[in-house]
Amino acid sequence: MKSSLEILRDTIRDHLRSIGDLKCVDIYSDCDGPVRGGKALGIDICVVSPMPTKVSKYAAGTTFSEVEIAVRVLRHNDIASRVPGEIFFCEMVSRSLHNWIPPLKCGYGKVVLAETSPWKTLESSEMSSLIELTFKTQSLVQ
Repeated sequence: MKSSLEILRDTIRDHLRSIGDLKCVDIYSDCDGPVRGGKALGIDICVVSPMPTKVSKYAAGTTFSEVEIAVRVLRHNDIASRVPGEIFFCEMVSRSLHNWIPPLKCGYGKVVLAETSPWKTLESSEMSSLIELTFKTQSLVQ
């Protein structure tokens, strides 16, 4: 059995996998672990498990009224020397998830980019570049 946050994470991962222009990159969730080597392009997209940022004070029981979702785009510079940069793929992920409405089974509404600092460069090695995109969504049960 999966939690609603795990269902949301896996649904976002599957949505990104369904996008034709992203078929050439490795897309996984943090619980899957890196699936390195599956695609030769040298770009990894990881959907990180959603984290609650607010708890509903009106719902009976624990309901997270607002959730933050991180998606990390990693470019392996040694492999991806002839493909578009990680910013290209960050733009694709941003366009595909901003204002996207997950299926009702997830229990969360429209996904939007965070208002402040929607993208952050994270520390990485000389051999790779890493950008984290931050999205937010709200529970359908407030």
